[in-house]
Amino acid sequence: MTATVFHTIIFLVILLLQKPRFIAGCGYGAPQVPKVCQTMTPNHGVPGQTTPIPYSLTVDQVKVKPGEEVVLTIRGAGGEAFKGFLIQGRMKRSGNLLSPIPAGSFKPLNTSKDCKPLNCNGNQASTVTHSHPREKMEYSVIWVAPETVGSYQLLGTVVKSGDTFWVAKPFPVVEVVYCTAPPNEGQ
Repeated sequence: MTATVFHTIIFLVILLLQKPRFIAGCGYGAPQVPKVCQTMTPNHGVPGQTTPIPYSLTVDQVKVKPGEEVVLTIRGAGGEAFKGFLIQGRMKRSGNLLSPIPAGSFKPLNTSKDCKPLNCNGNQASTVTHSHPREKMEYSVIWVAPETVGSYQLLGTVVKSGDTFWVAKPFPVVEVVYCTAPPNEGQ
């Protein structure tokens, strides 16, 4: 064995014994796997942040009829960019418990190709994720309310970078009702 081959083998062994310095993840959106659908946690090899989320999660309305659309927006506070997201709506049960099954469906706000739907728990487009890891200051999608009336908690996982993300943070609750009160005319 020559000295060059020996040194190459030693180098490769040392390299393999080093702690990996990369974060596994999906720069092109969350994979459609049951665990991601249930926990909303990216497979990045590190736990989510426990600090306050530096993004605002908003909706354009909090009371809709079945089948109506709600625009959800993630916005960076103070110029804070993000690279990825995963959003679901889940029905609230008694005692503030949430259904484990996503409800409603998602679609892009415009012709943007920066998001893609996921079919979680057999429900078509019941979850939405990013389709490209470009930095975003703001991103909006449409949630189509389900046919079942009730209170729905919309949840967002926001990814700043591969090892910095916040899991299942709440948007405002949206009430799905059969009819909304008419405006007070003449008052």
